[in-house]
Amino acid sequence: MPLFLDVMWCPPRVSSFTDAEHRARVFETDRGPLPTVGIVDLVELKKTQQPRDYPIIGRLVLAYMSEVGAHSTEKDLAWVADNIFSLSELKQLLNEFPQVGSVLGAR
Repeated sequence: MPLFLDVMWCPPRVSSFTDAEHRARVFETDRGPLPTVGIVDLVELKKTQQPRDYPIIGRLVLAYMSEVGAHSTEKDLAWVADNIFSLSELKQLLNEFPQVGSVLGAR
């Protein structure tokens, strides 16, 4: 089965490879562990001002909230509020995670 990689020498909008490596997600595969970029960094990489990327960003933000859920911090909630771009995803976010509403008034 082919494996496709997107390799970037100097990723835009991500502070450094070292920082990104600390936030990496590791998936166990048949071929061993596969480190990948974390959701927060992936969102930053997807901010290309291409309209097709913003629905993907919204789904990534929702996935991030699903991961942190009840353990979300104010910083998490602020990041989520800053990175949701469509009304439908905002509605879904507020329905599933009403605690995000606490930071929206301060934005």
